[in-house]
Amino acid sequence: MADQVICLVDNHVHPGSHLWGEHGVSYLVEWNGKRVLFDTGQTGDVFLHNMKVLDVTFPVDALVLSHGHYDHTGGLPTVLERQSGLSVYAHPDLYAEHLAIHGEQVSPIGPPVDEAALRAKSHLLYSREPIEVVPGIWTSGEIPRQVPFEVFSSRSLVIHNEKGELVPDPVWDDMALVVQASAGLVVLFGCGHAGIINTLRHVRETRQQQVIAIAGGIHLAGASAGRLEATVQAMEELGEIPQMWLGHCTGDQVVAYFASIWGQEKVHFCHAGLQMALE
Repeated sequence: MADQVICLVDNHVHPGSHLWGEHGVSYLVEWNGKRVLFDTGQTGDVFLHNMKVLDVTFPVDALVLSHGHYDHTGGLPTVLERQSGLSVYAHPDLYAEHLAIHGEQVSPIGPPVDEAALRAKSHLLYSREPIEVVPGIWTSGEIPRQVPFEVFSSRSLVIHNEKGELVPDPVWDDMALVVQASAGLVVLFGCGHAGIINTLRHVRETRQQQVIAIAGGIHLAGASAGRLEATVQAMEELGEIPQMWLGHCTGDQVVAYFASIWGQEKVHFCHAGLQMALE
């Protein structure tokens, strides 16, 4: 088994690829003989199709859910059908209220499997603290929100407050997956609702190592020029720019903008089928 990260699901696929794309995220991490699934995409159909094309099979050792949105948990029924009793790691707010506004319509965007059913079919483990899933692979735990420009990153994501009013959803359940590879830390993002800078600062503080690579969605599609400039400055203040494979909700223009600053040898588009070697 190669030590690698495989992107099973993303919005992007290469032209001519036999893989399918959808608005969603799923990764498989293979490290030191263990296999950890991070998110399950939006639909079981795309998830299973891409697994078949990539010759990826069950069982896996664990499943980590980045947060409780449908585009990251949509393949849960499919996963649970194929591997019962799987250890599933998530933040305790996985099933907190998550809503989205589309025009005047407010819709729930939570997991397709309710909490009772998930508990019945898996070993569900909640933790706000970082937890080691298998040796060398950790959840980030809950990510503190310390960077002012990364607070409440999306006005379309809402919850009800105590007065019943719709207010921005802080998505406290947003977590990253951290691989303690030989050369440094590799951080996988689902959507990065907590913010890329908040996340990377938290991971560095908790793991006390340099981040050498990141992959996934960092929720900057539609971000203002000011926020992008602040993000670039904050990234550079963190030190060496890691290798980046960015997709899903990052925004194509944002990926191109980062590449124009840090170079195409550092910044890459993520796509379904990506295989990133871990060293």
